[in-house]
Amino acid sequence: MVMMDAKYFKPIEDPRSDSSVTARITRYLEDNLAAADLRTLSRVFHYSPAYISRRYREVSGHSLSSTLLKLRMKRALVLMKKTGFTLEQIAPMVGYNDKGTFHRAFRRAFGTTPREYQKLSKRG
Repeated sequence: MVMMDAKYFKPIEDPRSDSSVTARITRYLEDNLAAADLRTLSRVFHYSPAYISRRYREVSGHSLSSTLLKLRMKRALVLMKKTGFTLEQIAPMVGYNDKGTFHRAFRRAFGTTPREYQKLSKRG
């Protein structure tokens, strides 16, 4: 009797399928936080901005902007905890052109300013 291992019989995903495109877009966002925007995604993936935005939301259940904000804040937290970079240096690394915009986005996401977060995380 021959035993079949299920891992060899997983369906091969079509690289053009919606879930594959969504996964590739998410990976692109993770790798290119500083320069990621809808226009760039449109150029890279060869779809219209409206199509990318609509399909991403339909497949993932999240908007591109909320996903991008989540990824940026996650990266900012890592940089704040594990590096000696200043907030002025971190802001452009995660896609914000100025410190003020970064501060507002951080405050909306976490209910505190980046500086307050740094103080609290150093205490605990």
